[in-house]
Amino acid sequence: MRSTTRSTRTNKVSTTLMRMTAPLALAASAGLAHAELPAALDRVPDSALVTASIGNLEAFIGDARQLQGGLDMLGGGAEAIGAAGQLLETDGIDRDGSVALAMMPNADGGEPNLLLIAPVDDFDAFVGSFDGETVGNISSFEFQGQRMHAKSIGGGYAALSPDDETITTFTGEGGKLGIHESLAGPTGARVAADSDTIVIANIQLLKPQLEEGYEGLKGQMKMMAMMAGPQAGDMEAQMEALDVIAASFLRDAKVGIVGLDVSADGLAIDLASQFAEGSEIAGFFKSAGDSPKLLTKVPDMEFLIAGAGDFSAPGIQQLLKNSNELNAQMNTGAMAMDMGKFWTASEGMAGVLGASPALFAGGLFSNSVLFVSGEPESTRGTMRDLYAKMNDQTIEGMTYTTSYDTGSVEIEGQQVDTWKMGMKVDPAHPQAMMMQQSMMMMLGPQMGFSGYATTVDDGYVTTYSQNTALMKKALGAAGGDGGLGSSDAIEKIASELPEDRFAEAYLGTKTLMGYARMAMSMMGGGAQFDVPDELDPIGVGISGNEGGFRARTYITKDVLNTIGQFQNQGGGGGGGNQGGGGPRF
Repeated sequence: MRSTTRSTRTNKVSTTLMRMTAPLALAASAGLAHAELPAALDRVPDSALVTASIGNLEAFIGDARQLQGGLDMLGGGAEAIGAAGQLLETDGIDRDGSVALAMMPNADGGEPNLLLIAPVDDFDAFVGSFDGETVGNISSFEFQGQRMHAKSIGGGYAALSPDDETITTFTGEGGKLGIHESLAGPTGARVAADSDTIVIANIQLLKPQLEEGYEGLKGQMKMMAMMAGPQAGDMEAQMEALDVIAASFLRDAKVGIVGLDVSADGLAIDLASQFAEGSEIAGFFKSAGDSPKLLTKVPDMEFLIAGAGDFSAPGIQQLLKNSNELNAQMNTGAMAMDMGKFWTASEGMAGVLGASPALFAGGLFSNSVLFVSGEPESTRGTMRDLYAKMNDQTIEGMTYTTSYDTGSVEIEGQQVDTWKMGMKVDPAHPQAMMMQQSMMMMLGPQMGFSGYATTVDDGYVTTYSQNTALMKKALGAAGGDGGLGSSDAIEKIASELPEDRFAEAYLGTKTLMGYARMAMSMMGGGAQFDVPDELDPIGVGISGNEGGFRARTYITKDVLNTIGQFQNQGGGGGGGNQGGGGPRF
């Protein structure tokens, strides 16, 4: 007779999984890098749907506590650290040992069962610290409000679960680490090398649940389309395109991976996937990229967002081509500017959305620069053709007036092109007022774009305002005079990102937080948080090699703390137990 009824397990297991994976997902150990997956996975059956593991329990507690204030912004940081801390202080626990949590399939088809592999050097002392009762080789006790069942599986490990049958039938035999490493693939090995916490989801075993979840999402989208009526536009076509994307991912993906690394300096988060060898998606991600080189081609300036993408690899070129075809499928009506040809013709690009001293007067894009890598004259011809085709088009209530004049001005002794894009809203359009308001905020009173553009030795550079000083900076950076990618602020964050990345992006946290503080003050919020004089950007780097995709985000401690202050000021402070009453295992 099971001590946990099916109804109770069904109601609680999802919350249980999230709360137990929280401490594991926050775990990290400064100065340790594991080429292999955490050792406790050697005892986890290869039938596990999801695994979450750490390499060293005590190291996790030390580093996570240093960053706890920042982790609270992610939700539940204090609770997660407290739960793992209690486990660490338990008699009989091996403080330097590896921990693994597995979500195991339920033979009856119900909610998955949870299995924890904990490191112990004295199992009897471990059970005794909870005043547990033992029948045969199974011990039972209360842990943080949850009835647990446990047994020793030898080799310095104990197995625990809230489900007694899971523990009774679990053999705990070793030899599984190699299977998990093979499943995670080269991408999983890279994430493991940079993280002491790794969560691995077996996509093929989870496929039925993922398909069910996706169908539910589609149902919600269809309901939204029905409510929107004629304004739904291309939503049906977009859902068909999403079907293609979802089906392709579920067909080709072996695993989904999350890796975390917490240190006294900051937090790194990996989101990755390894695809089956020879599959279509694996073919997109076969080569190392070099987006850092491109980011040196735009000016070093204060920015809201900056980024670069290296599209030269054959797999990425094919991915862009497929994406353009899907985009055309999702947008069945006319488009203001079809950028598909532009994207596939370029070898890469870098851009910076610079901070504007007069944000609402000058427009969001008034201090922005784009560099396009590739054959210069071909890129110029493509842009000239796109502007010519766009002129006098009226699409969804917006009329566009465009021009592109080659060599019309001289800057720094070089003939430079000028371009303009005016936009006029049809006052009879149902969304006319909303469109005008959003355009005023983004573009300023001029209600359009304009800029300079020209070719350089290895590409094409353009500004998004006819600002001579800005164009001089853009020409200098494109010519190798030390661009944004070689600045100290970017290099500091870039050092935490994958070296072989083909794309990267940075959020100018100081600028964005300053704007947020200003906006809160204007709205009478009386902002109480301070923006430090020096605040690092948030960085994201994307790599695609050996059939896998990896996106790594790095946030420094100071940024985490500043964002936490902002959340608290806005009433959105995280942390603590928001759900209440659920199990804490």
